[in-house]
Order: sequence, then structure tokens, then C-alpha cells
Amino acid sequence: MRYAAKMTSKGQVTIPKEVRDRFALAAGDYLVFEVKDNRIEVTKAPVPPTEDFDALADRIAERFKARGITRADVAEAIRWARDEKSK
Repeated sequence: MRYAAKMTSKGQVTIPKEVRDRFALAAGDYLVFEVKDNRIEVTKAPVPPTEDFDALADRIAERFKARGITRADVAEAIRWARDEKSK
């Protein structure tokens, strides 16, 4: 099946309902765009289980603690990155 969708001036495209239903796409899902030759393939990004995220967050917290990095340090780094991005 082929479906057409028009892109807005902001680069947004509405995925046809039939496609959303077939692939169980919902608000908040992530999509991966892959360029192959002269075409674009779109796939639903796999989302790791919550346990994987929790384990990763724990490992990061341990590394930060070992290096003496505080929540305030992280907040300041985020503020700096956002300021740099807006320039």
C-alpha cells in the first residue's frame, strides 16, 4: 500500500491513520529515518524496558558520585548547553 502526506513549512508530516494503526504508533513514539539511495525508510524506534533505563541511570549516578559531580553541576551544564544552542 502507498499513502501520501503533505509536509508543512515546519517539516511536519501527519502519518496516515491506517499506517499508525497497522504499526501501533502513538503520540510520544520515536521514529527513525534512514536514507537509502534515493529513498527514506521510517521505522518505529525500539524503546528499552524501564529496567534498562533504571540500571543505566544507577550506573551514571555512581560515576557522577565517584567523580564528585553534584546535581547542581549537572543543572549548570544543562543551562550552559541550552544557552549555547540558542546562540
